[in-house]
Amino acid sequence: MTANHDMLSSKLPYYEKRGKVKLLVESYLQNRYQGVQIINSYLNSNSVSEWTKIRHGVPQNSILCPLLFLVYINDLPKAIEHKAIPILFADNTSTLIKSPNNIQFQSDINIMFG
Repeated sequence: MTANHDMLSSKLPYYEKRGKVKLLVESYLQNRYQGVQIINSYLNSNSVSEWTKIRHGVPQNSILCPLLFLVYINDLPKAIEHKAIPILFADNTSTLIKSPNNIQFQSDINIMFG
């Protein structure tokens, strides 16, 4: 699961994180970029991608990452109840969707990911 910055920000007031704290978290997530570098020592080559703005996710290995992830998924079990079974472990999330027929299955998927 990748955290949508806007959705994560909208959940902060529920945890009494308003004003300066909310602005701090938002600024922490905004204007981040990433790129990829591939070094092939056998061919003595180096490839570098262009920098791309990050619009989803939280910085990995940061002190805030676990907290922001928990804020993001905390309401997941309630949000998907009766449609899917959430499987939450550490910083990984999966959902199991089961339905008696294909039409209901497609409808449940659309609700979950729509």
